[in-house]
This record gives sequence, C-alpha cells and structure tokens, in this order.
Amino acid sequence: MYAPPEHRPAPVLLQPLTPPALPPGNPAGMRWLAELHADPQSCLDAWTAGRLAGIPLGRFEVLRVSASIGYAILQNGPRTAPVLHTVALGTTDFFLIPGSMPAHNSVGMLQQTGVLPCPAPGRALPRRRTLPLPGEHVSPEDLAPTWLVKPDGSGDLWHGEQVLAATHSAYAYFDSLSHHESTPAPAQPGAPRPEAAAQFIAASRRAS
Repeated sequence: MYAPPEHRPAPVLLQPLTPPALPPGNPAGMRWLAELHADPQSCLDAWTAGRLAGIPLGRFEVLRVSASIGYAILQNGPRTAPVLHTVALGTTDFFLIPGSMPAHNSVGMLQQTGVLPCPAPGRALPRRRTLPLPGEHVSPEDLAPTWLVKPDGSGDLWHGEQVLAATHSAYAYFDSLSHHESTPAPAQPGAPRPEAAAQFIAASRRAS
C-alpha cells in the first residue's frame, strides 16, 4: 500500500560494530602478547582490570638474570625485543627465540616451560623502586613486574647469541675498570656507566 512521504517510517541506521576497547597503553604490543595465549581475550580482560596476565612459554623462552647483568645487556645490545624487570626480586627477564640459548649458560636461568605473569605493555609501572631489606615483608603487588622494553607488536625476540655477546662485551669493559687504579678513558656511547661495575662483576661471578 502506498503511503505519503510524511507517513513513511524513518529508516533505521545500523551502527557499525566496533571491537572491544583495549586498555590504555600499547595496543599493538598488547595484541601480539595476548595472541601468545590460547584465550587472548582473557589477557585483555585482565589488563583492562589492572591485573597481570599469565602468558604461557613455548613460542618464546625467558632468560632470567640479575638486574645488574640485565642492565649491562641492554647497554651493549639493541633494545627491540621485550624485557621485564621485577624490582623486588632484582631480576630481569629477556624474551628469547626458542632454542637459541643453551640451557646451561654462565649468564642466567633459562625458562622454557610454565607461565610468565605480564603486565599490560606500556601501561604498568613498578610497584616499588628499591630492593626489599632482609626480613622485610614483600606483598604480591610488590612482585609485579614492569617493562624495561615493552612489546611493540613486531614479534621481535632476543637471540641467545646476541645476549651472550652483549654480556661478554660488558664484562670485559667492567673487568678492565677493576684493574685500573686511575680513572679510565670515557667509554664509547652506549657503554655501561662505571658506577655499575662492582655490582655487575659480583653478580656475574655468583651466576657463573
């Protein structure tokens, strides 16, 4: 039946579907990290709620080293692959290409299985900025890690040989400082600061 224009129902405008909003931070890095989980949405939900998301190892491995060694590695190598830091534990976690690092090495502890708790890339901040004193109570919130190098969505991972080379380069530099009574010449750009030498050498020898 014909209806005059003034009596015709107004057309219904369909709103385009939009994907669920990601929490503030680094969207590309979040999507890449979440896709490493069997249920990516559960990771995004955890990050939106301000919680850690457990990312299973397998498509990447983790090399856990002391904070001083981790600092030296970052000073002597590129900063393109993810690195986590837990202030309360004094540890640094490097995301590695699977199979690229020997299980028995002089740098740190290699983790090939299990789950790694991760904050939202580009969002979380360290819960504390100092190491706990002996006997001091450490809460679960204190143990939450933060990103030194957050995932950028490219999928880049550290190669084990790259980490070893950066560590050996830093150790050689630090060791040269410990054998000179006078102030050494300024290091090349990107070299570790001299004041980190004592910490690095002590940590390296404990790890070896």
